[in-house]
Amino acid sequence: MNRNFKIEILIRIASVMCFLLLIISVPGLAQIPSVSVQSDDFIESWLTCGPFLINPEAGDQLGKKRYETDFLKGAGGENSTGISEGLSFSFEGKNYQWKRYNSPASYIDLKSFYGECPYSVVYAACEVESEKEQEVWLGTGSDDGIKVWLNGTLVWENQSNRFASVDEDLFPVSVKKGKNLLLVKIVQSTGGWGFYTRFVDARLRLAELTSMSLPEIVVEESNNNSLKIVIGDKSIYSVQGHRFECDVVITDSDGNTILSEKANIGQALECSLKDFKNGLYGVSAGFHLGNKILPLQEVTYYHGAKNIRLLGYTAKGDKKHLTIKVLNDNFKEIENAIEELPGGEYVFLRPDIQNVRFQVLIDVPSLGRRWFLADNQGKGYDFSSGSPVQLNLPLEALKSLADNLQNSLKYESELPKWYRDNLKEKIAGTGLAGLENNAASVYSGLERLSTCKYRVSVKSDLNIWAASSMEKISQDEALPVDQLDAVHVALAKHEYEAVQLILRPRKELKNLEIEAGPLTNEAGNVLDASNIAFNHVEYVEIKMASNANVTVVNGKMVDVGISPESFGTAGMWPDPLPPVREPFTATAGQNTPVWITVYAPAQQAGGIYRGQITIKSNGKAISEIPLEVEVFDFALPRETHTATAFGININENYHGKLNCDQRMKVWDQYVQLCSSHRVSPYSPHQYSNFSYTLQGNPKEAVLNFAAFDSAMAVYLDQDKLTSFNLGGLPGQIDGHARFTDEYNRLFRSIYSQVQEHLREKGWLDKAYWYWTDEPAKEAYADVKKGAELLKWACPDIRRLLTLHLEHAPVNYFYNYVNLWVPVMHWYDEQKARVRQKLGETAWWYVCCIPKGPYPGNFIDHPAINHRIRYWMMDKLGVQGDLYWRITYWDGHNPWKQTMSINDKGTGIWGNGDGILVYPPRREMSSVPVLEGPVTSIRFECIRDGLEDMEYLHLLSQLSASGQKQGNIAKLVLNDARDELVQSMTCYEQSTSLLQAMRFRAASAIVKSTP
Repeated sequence: MNRNFKIEILIRIASVMCFLLLIISVPGLAQIPSVSVQSDDFIESWLTCGPFLINPEAGDQLGKKRYETDFLKGAGGENSTGISEGLSFSFEGKNYQWKRYNSPASYIDLKSFYGECPYSVVYAACEVESEKEQEVWLGTGSDDGIKVWLNGTLVWENQSNRFASVDEDLFPVSVKKGKNLLLVKIVQSTGGWGFYTRFVDARLRLAELTSMSLPEIVVEESNNNSLKIVIGDKSIYSVQGHRFECDVVITDSDGNTILSEKANIGQALECSLKDFKNGLYGVSAGFHLGNKILPLQEVTYYHGAKNIRLLGYTAKGDKKHLTIKVLNDNFKEIENAIEELPGGEYVFLRPDIQNVRFQVLIDVPSLGRRWFLADNQGKGYDFSSGSPVQLNLPLEALKSLADNLQNSLKYESELPKWYRDNLKEKIAGTGLAGLENNAASVYSGLERLSTCKYRVSVKSDLNIWAASSMEKISQDEALPVDQLDAVHVALAKHEYEAVQLILRPRKELKNLEIEAGPLTNEAGNVLDASNIAFNHVEYVEIKMASNANVTVVNGKMVDVGISPESFGTAGMWPDPLPPVREPFTATAGQNTPVWITVYAPAQQAGGIYRGQITIKSNGKAISEIPLEVEVFDFALPRETHTATAFGININENYHGKLNCDQRMKVWDQYVQLCSSHRVSPYSPHQYSNFSYTLQGNPKEAVLNFAAFDSAMAVYLDQDKLTSFNLGGLPGQIDGHARFTDEYNRLFRSIYSQVQEHLREKGWLDKAYWYWTDEPAKEAYADVKKGAELLKWACPDIRRLLTLHLEHAPVNYFYNYVNLWVPVMHWYDEQKARVRQKLGETAWWYVCCIPKGPYPGNFIDHPAINHRIRYWMMDKLGVQGDLYWRITYWDGHNPWKQTMSINDKGTGIWGNGDGILVYPPRREMSSVPVLEGPVTSIRFECIRDGLEDMEYLHLLSQLSASGQKQGNIAKLVLNDARDELVQSMTCYEQSTSLLQAMRFRAASAIVKSTP
């Protein structure tokens, strides 16, 4: 080969290389991920750009500005097609660049790529290649909102706040032959964020629609005296790009047809109201799906004057916005039933609904925000007459509360004398007549009838009063109106019950001590003073309500408004309960509560025990307060019949560096605190687990249960813990990866032996697997695979699954999961009871969600919420309660910071979320601290709730006994389920009423016991 020819070859190669480099460098070609139009293949490779932020203080909490702002205007705009990897531009002084993101899964998880970025926007772009010009269907799903452009043209948008689901939006687009630029804009609110995108076979998708829920009819009155009807505006059908047709019919109350027309899904159909008479109308529709016409759920429309006014006001009589829920006869919320007018008045728009009730959130002084039910003596309101009505909602709530308390006096023989006498006095003192124009009396009546607070008659310069353990007493709360001659506690044998003694001196008192002497009943039996414990009630600062809406500005969380359904407010809230060990001080003119816990031993004789509490200052008695403790003549079972699973851990930042013996000593104190509160830790055997070795050929497991058996004999047999977690699936066994054949064989070799050992010890029914937590929907297949392995290897150990994205139990996991644990608001009672009949178990859990109006464990929510949730569990058939952690002290000091936040510091979980107990010291320690944690008001209320469940368990047993006395137990059990809890968001907020039902339950147990 001659030299010139070689040079020519080299020049040609160089030219080809330059051309290839040129192709790579051209925007929109090789530098952008490219996919073909292929049905059902998810697009996983993208160029992304962002995140772009708008300060929500500028009024963008709902995301409108983020949807409308073109953040790409520095690079040609959102309709530009000039996008390439590495392309840089600026927006409002900040530089941005398009970067490649190859997702490991079909879900494009922007949170994993960018981290927590609330109230932000990210763009994603790719190229779509098509062999021809054609119409294709694009399926998207986003968390939260989405906009889509194809070749610079906006083809889809959905402004929403939602979880991402596959093909949540489905629409046709026209692609040209060759390369097409696809641009997606994701508008984030808070929490997780990301999206799915794929091309879909439209014919198959249309066939799938027949199994989906049908669209709904929405009717509203327009301003131009016309009626607007829209069918399925927000349904899956409205985003299919296909014109689904409906036959729409309006009939009057006599069955006459007023209108009959056709309309497409999502299309507004309007008709004049000119000839409509006042009255009720029905709107129905037949939905054309393929060759079928399916009837939709009929809705009603009332035509007439809006003359039913609802009034809200403050304690001073000023008109005030109220959060109002309208409930039907089954206590289900009715949407769009009221219209707010200026100045704290509302119009009720659905007089056609019979027996309607109103649930109202009212901010009552010294009580805080509470939901009250206005139900017209349990009958509901009937507005069918059409006469003008003005309903004073706070007064109606007071009337309903007074009526419920009056009803409890029908059973006054079942109530302690002090309680019924005080209740009669409170009802009479409220004086409902003539309160229509006396706002202050209405509000004070709501406070008085909602609580169990009373002054104690003592001859002293020291104001002393008492309150139920279901109250959170503020430091500046005024003295109560009612007065009793003693502090009262009532409890069963083997039960703990608390009362608060509040000191409010006229001048500061130092070096205070408090003690109780022995108590005796009329028969001479003694309740020893060692059964009475004293704890300080300390206060923590709530800087931001748990229900606050927040965003992140310059790396800091900013409160941009409280949820309208919020219980809490900022301020000083009582919660930690450190034991009284040293003399203390009571500040002048300020409340200093002391938490008094009484325990009645299982063998204690029943009766009313009397004694006194002595308060000393500088060693001298300054007040002697009568104390009466009624011990009911029955004992609560040692076993707890409500399963619990609470996460705990030792945080050595607060305990110092511990050696093995010290750690076990501290751990035992943690477990003992839990067991004394009827709470079972996830893994009481955490430091005493069984072990195994693999021996032989082929290898088989040889297990050692010595340490495990020694510990569990105490925790399960002696302390009666209800459950324990065997953990998760190991990532590998003996070097074999999870789910490989050898891994599965070895796993079965180990845990089939564990199962049989637990069966032999009598512990099998307390064990469960908790191998994964709150899986995303795209992880469901792997979760089922793990459950399938567990079922094969050790089928008699329960398989627990926590779920937080849909109503549960979930059909997908049927026959694999048998211990269902959805987050509370996703608990499906009907499905759960079906699974329970098959021998499966249904628990629930609360955590950072749900917030108000659901009853959770937040510091700034009412104390009764922490207790009544267990009465709710009984009503709904929930068998257990899970809580993710009670010692979440990671990264912050709970004595100083109450708000639990995520790991990035960019999102709130709620005040006290994961923190039900406090570190034994207020500061971190470098030396060993061999003490257990400090309990809290919330943890004590949880124990009270679990003990209340034992009352209900005994009533249930007695009512099913078949004996005549069981009828009494059955009556009280039914009343407890019907009167205290109506739904997960409608339940009793009056501690007086809960106490009355508890007293009735105790009386019924005594009377029904053979």
